[in-house]
Amino acid sequence: MNVSLYFSNELSTNSNATAFMADGSAYVLKDTDLVESTSEYRVLILNFLSEKLQNVTDYRSSKQFDAFAFMDESITQNDLIALSNVFEEIILRPGVLQKRQIQILLKFHILLYNPSIRNIKPAKYQLEISNEYYLPTNSGGETISSNNIPINPLSFVIVKAVEICNFPKNICGIFDLRVSLFCQGIILSNGVQVDPGYRGVLLSLLFNSSSSVRYLKSKENFSHLMFLATSICKGDAYDGPYMDSTEIPAYMPPLTPSGFSYEEFKKSLTHVSNLDSKVDHISEDIKPILSANFETRIASLETNLLPKVTLIIASAISILALIVTIMVGSPIASHFFRLESIDKKFDLIEQSIENIKQSINQSK
Repeated sequence: MNVSLYFSNELSTNSNATAFMADGSAYVLKDTDLVESTSEYRVLILNFLSEKLQNVTDYRSSKQFDAFAFMDESITQNDLIALSNVFEEIILRPGVLQKRQIQILLKFHILLYNPSIRNIKPAKYQLEISNEYYLPTNSGGETISSNNIPINPLSFVIVKAVEICNFPKNICGIFDLRVSLFCQGIILSNGVQVDPGYRGVLLSLLFNSSSSVRYLKSKENFSHLMFLATSICKGDAYDGPYMDSTEIPAYMPPLTPSGFSYEEFKKSLTHVSNLDSKVDHISEDIKPILSANFETRIASLETNLLPKVTLIIASAISILALIVTIMVGSPIASHFFRLESIDKKFDLIEQSIENIKQSINQSK
């Protein structure tokens, strides 16, 4: 399949572009209603200085192009030749893109828009974390800008990469968390595939499974992105609702449940500690009641005490279920297990036991 380069009108006076077009291997885009062709792979090149990634949507024929590139005065004729050659390579031999191919494509802001060349590694690119992150709250969530991003224990934040995707229709991506962060207890909890043809930001839901607060710094390398050429160069590509979205709120539903927050977790631990003390106290109070030598009275007391002992056991099971639920990070805990109510039930049990003790003393 032939690779054809098209230049926007903004580049019609660019010396390197016009020199490259002299032999008829490239064209200036004059008609935005090109007839779709399946016999050529079309790359539209725009002016990086005057046209931005959002300008892609201004072309009525944008769906007829397979890739979008950007060039400035630093791009030479040899760079344009190298770009055409790389596309021919990945069309003929699809697979994982290597460093040389990634370097050439990124020079034209293909794959990633406005990337950092220093982050190119063999067969991958190291993504940098943005200073903007999304913090879940009980009311839904808020977007915060900070150079230090805290992730509380057993909590999560949604972060985005500095880089913006600009994927051709025949290239998809796979990204994952750096091992150094994984070893600190940070877990990437969302899907890791980037669809062919996707343009927009990369979001990551980072969960802190450790017992300590973890901090991420803006511009820190936090994820690796690998690029793969598909076996069909003109297949289906992403055309969903998040195309060209660059801000986190655009991806969020109206309300995002916050789950079990760190503050709730600390409060729950305090209640668990209080309940543990109350269980010990109740156990000590039960002993003299059970050892009282009043056979006729014991039968009546056991009848009254049995439901309360059952309540103690049920409460203990509820506490255990709560702890397990918290450990797996489920939001169910904050809705169905309320330690405050269990705490009050233990107060009632203690009062009931005290009444029983008084009854025994009165019977002596």
